[in-house]
Amino acid sequence: MELRVILPDEEPPQTLKEITSALRAAKLKPELQNKDWGDWIHFSEQVTVISIASTRGLTSSATIEYEEDDWDFVQKLLKVFSKKGWMGDDQDGPYPL
Repeated sequence: MELRVILPDEEPPQTLKEITSALRAAKLKPELQNKDWGDWIHFSEQVTVISIASTRGLTSSATIEYEEDDWDFVQKLLKVFSKKGWMGDDQDGPYPL
């Protein structure tokens, strides 16, 4: 399953370091991997990953890819993104996390 998160248009992009630091502070153990096709955040002992769009280390959108069984972990991720000012985004537009 996928869940898209974005920063509102009026907010400046955040750095990948800011995001990974916030995830570490929540004790979620992120590992950033830079690939030719994009940046990914993996978590030890989790199937869930984050595909994070970035330009020169700045980001304003990401996609959380997860399995249904990981919903409790996804809720922790959403809490971190919400505290950083991010919102959910779907076919109906942005919504609060």
